[in-house]
Amino acid sequence: MRYLFPLLVLLLFACQGEAPTSSQKEPQTAFSIELRQAQGFNIKAIENGQYLVEIDEQRFCLYPRTLKISKKLENYQYLPYPLKRVVCKSSPAWAMIELLDEHKSVVGISDARDFRSHYAKGLPKLGREQLNYEALLLLSPELVVGYGAKADPKLADLNIPELRLKEYAEASPLAQMEWIRLFGLLFEKDELAKDFVDERFAAYEELKQLAQKAQTRPSVLLGSQFGGGWYLAGGKSFMAQYLADAQANYLWKDLPGKEGVPLDFEAVLAKGQKADYWLNVGSYRSYQELSASNPRYALFQAFQQKKIYNYYGNVYCGTGRRSFFESGTIYPDEVLGDLIHIFQPELLPNWHLHYYYDWADAAF
Repeated sequence: MRYLFPLLVLLLFACQGEAPTSSQKEPQTAFSIELRQAQGFNIKAIENGQYLVEIDEQRFCLYPRTLKISKKLENYQYLPYPLKRVVCKSSPAWAMIELLDEHKSVVGISDARDFRSHYAKGLPKLGREQLNYEALLLLSPELVVGYGAKADPKLADLNIPELRLKEYAEASPLAQMEWIRLFGLLFEKDELAKDFVDERFAAYEELKQLAQKAQTRPSVLLGSQFGGGWYLAGGKSFMAQYLADAQANYLWKDLPGKEGVPLDFEAVLAKGQKADYWLNVGSYRSYQELSASNPRYALFQAFQQKKIYNYYGNVYCGTGRRSFFESGTIYPDEVLGDLIHIFQPELLPNWHLHYYYDWADAAF
């Protein structure tokens, strides 16, 4: 086994090598990708069907699989499209790939706990905190799709391209969903991706307009204490945007930025004790479980009046429900519909909750 890893590295390099270096054949028509709200990435079309993709410091050149490249740009990773072999570490990425009917192009995942799909759970598991690089090499991936700001230096050593998504940093739910346009290019299904984006924008706007008929704006508290702090979503976050579009009054809407801001329990209690609703309490599943972790949670009015709603997250992967963090990323209209039904039930009386559930009715 100690000789297997170096041998696999050599084989991978031999199989992948450089992008084709002979002269280009027939030029293909490229077109610009105009994004409606997403700010975290941009795509520029160049000659012969190639696209330059930028995600912060990440640089990629996507080129048609049949195209021969005569000269490569410095500091760009070259990816042939449509991709055929992908390792996926991101549940939103999985949802986008599956929507494009390209789930069979995924040859491995990080950990079954990170995914809802039964198909994903049946794929080789490569590890959550650190990948099993020997197992990864055996899969011969063309790309590893992950998340976050920190690159995996081992992947660079192995000459395996890594694409780290940052959809979570977008300021609106629709902008998060629009990252599917990137996958549309990677799998040569941009028309399908664009049509899906347009449908979601239209459905979201229709629900947003409906919510404006609301007669009241109930106050909302988010989150719970974690690791010594209570992290409240910033006023420019996608969650704050959801609440505004559902005509709810997020009590911390004036917090700066998009990132979570840590506050102490007393500060949250002072401002949020009388909140009408309490959402997104994390991995807790019941009032009993929540109060057992900290009896002071019972001081909140939303706790006393049984007005806590939580999302279905990855912790419920085995229940067959839909994850807020997976398919919820690409169906923001359904998430918004859930919130309108919760806060303004008279506007959507027959709505079936997709991603949220009422703790008062929950049975696990």
